Amino acid sequence: EAKNLPEEEKTPFKQSHPLVKVLRRRKDVIIREELPKRRTTTFNLEIDKLLVQKKADIAIPIFREGELDGVLFLSNKKSGDIFTQEDVNLLLTIGSQAGIALQNALLYEEAQSARIFQESILTHMENGVLGIEKEGIVRIYNQKAYEFLKIPPSQIIGKDFRDVMDGEIRWVIDQVFLRKERISRWEVKLPEKGGEYILGVTGIPLRDQNRHFSGALIVMIDLTELRRLESELHHSERLAAIGKLAATLAHEIKNPLASIKTFVQIVKSGEADEEVRSNFAEVVFNEVERVDNLLQELLDLSKPEVLHKKECNMNKIVEETLYSLLQEAKKREIELEQVLDKNVPTFPVDPQRMKQVILNLVINAMEAMDKRGKITVYSGFEKVDGRMGKYLLKVKDTGKGIAEEEIPKIFEIFYTTKKGGSGLGLALVKKIVEAHGGSIKVKSELGKGSEFMVILPVKIRESEKVGEEKWIP
Repeated sequence: EAKNLPEEEKTPFKQSHPLVKVLRRRKDVIIREELPKRRTTTFNLEIDKLLVQKKADIAIPIFREGELDGVLFLSNKKSGDIFTQEDVNLLLTIGSQAGIALQNALLYEEAQSARIFQESILTHMENGVLGIEKEGIVRIYNQKAYEFLKIPPSQIIGKDFRDVMDGEIRWVIDQVFLRKERISRWEVKLPEKGGEYILGVTGIPLRDQNRHFSGALIVMIDLTELRRLESELHHSERLAAIGKLAATLAHEIKNPLASIKTFVQIVKSGEADEEVRSNFAEVVFNEVERVDNLLQELLDLSKPEVLHKKECNMNKIVEETLYSLLQEAKKREIELEQVLDKNVPTFPVDPQRMKQVILNLVINAMEAMDKRGKITVYSGFEKVDGRMGKYLLKVKDTGKGIAEEEIPKIFEIFYTTKKGGSGLGLALVKKIVEAHGGSIKVKSELGKGSEFMVILPVKIRESEKVGEEKWIP
């Protein structure tokens, strides 16, 4: 933009002006004193007239990207000397440099405009946004994200997310970095003065032009008002769910009570012999134990998961758990195989709760087979980067498999496809795994078996040396 010039000087001359056409064609300077030496034409007269108007003795073209983009006008030398060829070459160089400077100025202005535009969008977005590089450094942190997280920008921008973040949002970011896939988490609660935010958090892996992982975009959506309205609208549905729970419990407890009642009546009548009483006593004991287990699982699901973590070797936990199941597997004629990766490091877990995860998954696999078959339990580790890795536990069976439409439901409470199943085992597994910051995935095909994979994030200590290669059985 022209500045500090009279208005008449700011008006550019037209592209059709003879000076523009000559400069564009010749790509050389025009010196006014040389014009009379040329053939007198309307073109030359118009050029001379313009140079007089500009009080200039020489016109220097400015080219940008091969196109004439401007003209630099200069008066004669103070000494009155003529312009030599060296002067002309120098002036052409100046014009060339001016074109480059103009190009850079325009590019900078465009970049600044784009940056301001992007910042304006991020600032006024109703969603919180975090942009994280593949090394874990936070580069984008908008105003809404600050409202949600209450972390000042100076404490998060330019920092490794693993050093400044925790909770369920940290879990989402960890999972994106571990699995390199889109991860969503709903009902994430964040404390706030006078109440709390309820967020939906989605992590999206970013990839460069070669499809290599280059970072993550984390989007936080405020669901507080929506959940409040849903809570009011779904009050009747919650009552129906309580009714379903009561009906399920009644059904699960009623059958054992019938057996106990029958046994008591037989004992009171004094008619049954010792063998009958003994058989019924065993039935009653088993039924009472089943009800006790059912109620214990319900209590475990209803209360918050409190972990007692300590440094553990997951391979050892797998070995101990599978050893306790050998007799049951032998009775069912099921081959129980374990494949343990020697690179698995020790890391903090609750050993009893992880044993329960393995126990439930293996028993679930056993019950998916009528008799005979094979269950393979894999325990392994993959290094993600210099600071993070992931522990993998896979339970694979050769059972009847799960229908595709049933897979999304198998972790719901009381959902079961097994005769006599409570529908609590897998729900409890999911709860324990997520309490450890992990996730669980299922692959299955009818008639070919199922595979359950537990993934736990592992922070690598500097003193540890783990294998670089991926472990994929």
